Formats: sequence, C-alpha cells, structure tokens
Amino acid sequence: MLRPEYNDLKQVRIEADTVLVELNTKKETIKQINELVSNYDSLREDFLALEKAIPSSPRVPQLLANLEELTIQGGMVINEMDVTEMTEQDLKNTMQATDPAATASTGGLGDKPLLIPIKIDLKVTGSYENFLTFLTSIEKNIRLLDVKILNIEPGEGENATQPTFDFVIETMYQK
Repeated sequence: MLRPEYNDLKQVRIEADTVLVELNTKKETIKQINELVSNYDSLREDFLALEKAIPSSPRVPQLLANLEELTIQGGMVINEMDVTEMTEQDLKNTMQATDPAATASTGGLGDKPLLIPIKIDLKVTGSYENFLTFLTSIEKNIRLLDVKILNIEPGEGENATQPTFDFVIETMYQK
C-alpha cells in the first residue's frame, strides 16, 4: 500500500532535482548576461572615442568646420579647400585592382566595417611658426587626419614671409 506512494515521492524528488538544476543554470546565465552588460557599459566611453576618431558617417560639414577652426587657431589663412569622398563602388574597384584574389575569395567586402576614405585638398598661407602650430593641431585632432602630401611654395614680394602650404589630407569614416 505504501509502495505506490513511495514511488510517487521518489519521482517528485527526481523532478525537483531537475527543476533545481535548470533554475541554477538560468541563474548562472542571468549572472553572465549582467556581467556582459556591465562590461559593455564600462567600455561605452571607448566606443564613443572611436566614433569620434572614425565616425560612422562622413560628417563633411563638421569636418570642414573643424579644419577651418584648426586653421584659424593656427594663425593660418585658407586659400582653397576641396573635399572628395570616395564612393563605395570606387572603393570596391580599388580593392579589386590592388588584390583581386582577396575580393574574389571573400565575395566582396565581407562583414567587416568598411572604411571609406575622404580626401581633403587644403591650401593655406601663413608663417612657418604658424604652420608648425597648425600641423601639431592636425596631429592632435580627435578625428583621425592623415597628411598624405605636403607642398610648400615660398611667398613672393611683400608676402615673402608668408609661404603657401598645399596639403592633401585623408580621413575616413566607417560604414
């Protein structure tokens, strides 16, 4: 008479142990998720700094305003400024021309973020001292700016102390 009740009790204990194991597994999973969220929150500032250095959109007006501000702070005068953004198709063509095997094997650009270059042709005039200040401010700028080409043309006549500096600067954004 007690045997069926004992078997039912035994089955209930087995089920309770199974539920307890599942509950502990879920608690551990929740703990791990909370740790991941905590780590993400602590690294959010790093992601924001990366976004400022290599933004997720071209932000050309902001870039132009930034360069103009750097020029003014450096005591230079802008003569010319031209911005050329490389299209995604131009970038694919360039990648295929430089390494056809890589683009063929990955089927294109892959899943990595695509870094699209922006070329800035900038011609400024000012003294050599101001030029050094300007160049230092470009180097220390939070947005990644790379001076690719620099040509210096000496000033003439009254402006002999004011040479012209012709830059090709490259920056990029991630897509």
